[in-house]
Amino acid sequence: MDVYSEKKASLNQLFLLNKDSANFSSQDLWASLLIGHLFDKKQKDAIFRYEDNDTVANVIILRLSGKNWDTIFSTKICPVATGCFEDLIEVSDFNGDNIPDLKVVKVYWYTHIGEKSDLWLYSKNHFTKVQGFDRIVSAAYDKRTDLIYSYQSMGCADMAMYFGIFKIIENKVKKIKEMSCNCCTESNDSCTIQAFGQKPYSVPYKMAYKYVPSFYAQGVREKCEMSINK
Repeated sequence: MDVYSEKKASLNQLFLLNKDSANFSSQDLWASLLIGHLFDKKQKDAIFRYEDNDTVANVIILRLSGKNWDTIFSTKICPVATGCFEDLIEVSDFNGDNIPDLKVVKVYWYTHIGEKSDLWLYSKNHFTKVQGFDRIVSAAYDKRTDLIYSYQSMGCADMAMYFGIFKIIENKVKKIKEMSCNCCTESNDSCTIQAFGQKPYSVPYKMAYKYVPSFYAQGVREKCEMSINK
């Protein structure tokens, strides 16, 4: 038995040991298992993620019906490249309807850390894949604005930065804005701001946080202040 078959067998055994739990979660770089009222307070589900090989992953969702667990969702994700990252499954609302959705990391990288994922919206016992979601880097949903935010370090000790703002409309991603903020200067007196498709312009180093998406403003402010005070 190869290592992938062994991990799948271990996952099945883990499910049998914990299927009666009200709330259970186990994720490592090989497999994921979540059990509980994950999408609906009236329904108990179990999410499995395991790999066939180093490029193909399976995601299966079982739902408890009486005494039986029935498959309500199944998909293969290819290619996957998640390295040693462990938190590959996230169940959380991503479109503002207050219903948890299913996010599955498919690519993770360590140089200027980031990830790309697939997302399925859940509604009325169905999972609908969001087209274009896997192009968003490190997608984070902000309920206050009902928008998806994206961030990626572009180097220079994280002082060169990419930002993206997106919105899910029905089952598709709409791009609102993409921009960069480059504070990689020796004098620490200015940063270059550029909204993609527009001309770049300079702003005072201490004021750069006012020109990036508000979702990340405090983090940018703290980084700039820390750099100045070194």
